[in-house]
Amino acid sequence: MKTFFTGLFLLVLAAAIGVGAAIYVRPTYGLEPVEGYGYDSSFLPGDRRLEVASRLAGDPQEPYAAPSGVPGFRYWVQRNNDGLGALDEGDFATACAILEECVEAHPEQKLFAKNLVEALARLATGLWDQGDRKEALWKLERSVEISLTLGAAAQRPDLARLLETWKREFEIEGDFWEDTSQHFELSYDASHPDLANGFQDVIDLLENAYADLRDFFGADPVFDRGRPFRVVLYRRGDFDVVTGLDEWAGGAFDGSIRVPVADLAKELPGLDRLLRHELVHAFVQNIGGRSVPGWFNEGLAQWLSGEREGALLRASTLFEGAAAQPFFTEQELSGSFSSWTDTDKVKRAYTQSVVLVNALADRYGERLLASLTVDAKSGVDGISKGYESRMGRTFADFWAEVEASF
Repeated sequence: MKTFFTGLFLLVLAAAIGVGAAIYVRPTYGLEPVEGYGYDSSFLPGDRRLEVASRLAGDPQEPYAAPSGVPGFRYWVQRNNDGLGALDEGDFATACAILEECVEAHPEQKLFAKNLVEALARLATGLWDQGDRKEALWKLERSVEISLTLGAAAQRPDLARLLETWKREFEIEGDFWEDTSQHFELSYDASHPDLANGFQDVIDLLENAYADLRDFFGADPVFDRGRPFRVVLYRRGDFDVVTGLDEWAGGAFDGSIRVPVADLAKELPGLDRLLRHELVHAFVQNIGGRSVPGWFNEGLAQWLSGEREGALLRASTLFEGAAAQPFFTEQELSGSFSSWTDTDKVKRAYTQSVVLVNALADRYGERLLASLTVDAKSGVDGISKGYESRMGRTFADFWAEVEASF
């Protein structure tokens, strides 16, 4: 069926703080930098609520009261807090409706408007994720408009960037065809003949990869989240426009798996490895959240996608001999590699990531990798703490031993 169903950001909605997402890209040379986006919501901390609620203290006849039968400021303070309660509970549509009333009644109250900006952004994200792209764009446009009116654009530059991203994506993918399987929604340009004729081959690769990864991780993320993973196939130029990545990127995962395809028939043999790589990121994100260290995420994606042997061969060249390169520290490899401009360092970082993941599997068994992925859910140091609790030794010692093995 033809649909306007597309998506770029699967944004995790923090309980009362904002939204965030990361994009993982696979370069054509077999390594994969990570590009992250952090969305900071400064509108909803508890002290803000207290700041407003404190106005309720004192005599009922204070200036905020209104004539009998006319809602006064006290009423709208309570409605604002009702809206925040709905926001906390994930009922974004109700939160928006309540906060719209508050803003209409008291447009001079910037706090009401800031709360509405947040509610609209969260509602838009949910709509986008559900496939209601037009409505999502309208809601996000209103959120950005209010933010600009408040002079708060600098506080939420993420919203304007997200809006532009969605617009680019909607323009390119608006007429894409969509086919579904048990675990995937595959979107593609049906005017691309080899995609229209070969989409089932892609779905077969994805379903086979899903079955393998489900067995490895002991998890079924599509079942757990209640919706399939989205995969989009593009012409190369459209891929570059949607992702904003350079031509070195062979694929990307940002909540959707995105892959450029020029000639499916010729590229199909190598597509399995690429799709598996991106699917690992999807599994890891859904199992371990967004605190999974870069080295573990990227190393595991290569290790499980058939890139392990090539990476270990590179390791012997990079880390052995007279021209051996130094190991990065755990801190250096804990986050995104996307801001790195030195291509040689990027390659070394990804190679080292595979070395570390491979060492964990060799020494302690493959099941540890799945367990550590779950441990990452507890925070940025979840993997190191999970290792230490199981092994009774520090993760720093393990890291040093792997480095010393070259």
